[in-house]
Amino acid sequence: MDDLDTLPVIQQLPENLANQIAAGEVVERPASVIKELVENSLDAGANRIDVRVDAGGKRLIQVSDNGHGMTGEQLRLAIKQHATSKLRSVEELFRIQTLGFRGEALPSIASVSHLVLESRPHDHDTGMALQLEGGQEVSFAPVVMPAGTRITVRRLFFSTPARLKFMKSDNTEAGHVVDFCQRMSLAYPDVAFRLQLNEREVMAVKAGQSERAMKERLNNVFGPTFADHCISFRGDHEFARLSGWLGVPAEARSSANAMHIFVNGRWVRDRLLNAAIREVYRDLLPRDRYPAMVMFLEMPPSEVDVNVHPAKLEVRFRNQGVVFAAVKRLLGNALASQGVVGVPAAPLPVVRPEFQTPTATLPAAVSRPVAPPVFQHAPSSYSLREPPQLPFNPPRREEPQQPQPVWDPPLGEALGQVFDSFIIARNRQGLVIVDQHAAHERIVYESLKRAYGEKKVPRQKLLIPEQMPLPPAEAERLRPWVAELAALGVVVEPFGRDTFVVRELPVHVAEGTAKELVWQMVEELEATGRTGALQERQEKMLVTMACHGSVRFGRRMSVMEMNALLRQIEATPLADWCGHGRPTHVQLNEEELRKLFNRR
Repeated sequence: MDDLDTLPVIQQLPENLANQIAAGEVVERPASVIKELVENSLDAGANRIDVRVDAGGKRLIQVSDNGHGMTGEQLRLAIKQHATSKLRSVEELFRIQTLGFRGEALPSIASVSHLVLESRPHDHDTGMALQLEGGQEVSFAPVVMPAGTRITVRRLFFSTPARLKFMKSDNTEAGHVVDFCQRMSLAYPDVAFRLQLNEREVMAVKAGQSERAMKERLNNVFGPTFADHCISFRGDHEFARLSGWLGVPAEARSSANAMHIFVNGRWVRDRLLNAAIREVYRDLLPRDRYPAMVMFLEMPPSEVDVNVHPAKLEVRFRNQGVVFAAVKRLLGNALASQGVVGVPAAPLPVVRPEFQTPTATLPAAVSRPVAPPVFQHAPSSYSLREPPQLPFNPPRREEPQQPQPVWDPPLGEALGQVFDSFIIARNRQGLVIVDQHAAHERIVYESLKRAYGEKKVPRQKLLIPEQMPLPPAEAERLRPWVAELAALGVVVEPFGRDTFVVRELPVHVAEGTAKELVWQMVEELEATGRTGALQERQEKMLVTMACHGSVRFGRRMSVMEMNALLRQIEATPLADWCGHGRPTHVQLNEEELRKLFNRR
């Protein structure tokens, strides 16, 4: 009997607890709140949306629009769970044409914050304001305001403090907000967007679909030169229509964050579409680089299910194979039409290399070209059947010869380069193939790690500081990390409102990669945050710097430099792998070589 008394009893959850559970699925972070509110504004027909954020959204989130507004009665209904104006039947569930439709967002947000909803329809003289704390109504009163809706969220997650522990720094959370607002500005050119972070305007774009207006939005997201070099595309394939802008390979980024994909106006993360895009760029980009691009896929709502993810970030296609083929073909055609794929590239200009005597230490400016080695042709009298007769000079005195020490380095002696990227060497075991970039990356990484451990990081001032003009949003992302970058040997200083200059770099880092290095380091810092383990964060930074300070693929080396690199690999700890986990060299012995030619 006692055991029966302790059995769990099924009961219905209180409404507020159910809303808090729903909030855990819908409201992941401040940017999730803004996503739900902005999507509601767009569904309400707004063509002007203002977003205000303080402390990364932890202290304040406010979204104002000029949409059709709500009456007082509708305001009170809007904070009830599953109350929506966008869905009325099961049939409509399978042909969703709005961004929001579940009716979960407002009650979920209200349950974990202090929320004020203010709204006024265009045909009303005054609006109504509804104030809630933890989902409970506090006040309901008239308010003087412009037509539209204004929603203010304060003290997010005050009622669920455990959720606050999982939030990142203010700057990281603000970065997610900026990313979202930028994406929406690309998808809705007929809507004006304005974003303020801590009372500072970081984005303001006017409504308009002219070429100039779209260039402004593209450059605001990707940087000041993207719009002048990207490839515009548009095409139809059966029931799908594709359009957007593709970045050329030179615009590639170190993360997939620059791939903006929209399905029927909704930004999504979709493995199928990502795979199709990566397939198109497979022969153009390394595996760790991602294209910068905007892609809009439009198709009948009945062909795509948007109701497969709580935050509506994923979709499912009825005909996945057709969608994959359509995206791959249309994007491939767009790149091919501009001579990027399938058309031989124009020959590179011939540049007279700067003469430089190669040294055995591989100087810091490893990417600087050197005079290629001169190879003499064999005399015409040589033949494969009759090797040349070498003169034989016997010793002058008949005395026993002393054995000489055998020089037998593990990686052998360099024979030459293949594709100006791989060193071919011969050792006692057979053939050695060395990835020159991966190998030198490990050498530089170990050198940097040792210098940082001894707090003796050698830096060099750039003869000409490299300027970095940035969109306002990217400038805000960089600004909080200036001190962290300086501690790692990368000195970046503000130079005007949204421009920075790189003044100093670690001596191991090639100067020409300064801007790319800074952004890779910022992305690493954002990912780990200031609270991340110091050692882990520093190791990631050093791997990034080592990559930028290493011999590049396609860099021609002299035989002396090749051998110097082989000797340095042999003297470096953990030299079998680079900092990204790639092998630095491969050994092929006699048996393996015989197998390649079917010899047993």
